[in-house]
Amino acid sequence: MLSSALELNTSLVSLHLRGNFIGIEETKVISRIIETNSTLRSLDLGDNCIGSEGLEMICKSLEINPTLTLIDISNNNIGIEGAKPI
Repeated sequence: MLSSALELNTSLVSLHLRGNFIGIEETKVISRIIETNSTLRSLDLGDNCIGSEGLEMICKSLEINPTLTLIDISNNNIGIEGAKPI
């Protein structure tokens, strides 16, 4: 329900999802939000479970819509190899 509302929102400027146990499935939704929301400027995904696969999805979304200016992906089990897409 929340994911549907977020995907349809076209005026969201800031989204704080720190510490919400976000995994790969939720990251897919967030990636779609990044791709379609041209007003989103700040995204806090710190302290979740995104991992390197999720980060890769987010980076691909940023190539489609680069309006995001601040993103926190700290403490997401990404590692050095996983951070290469950045």
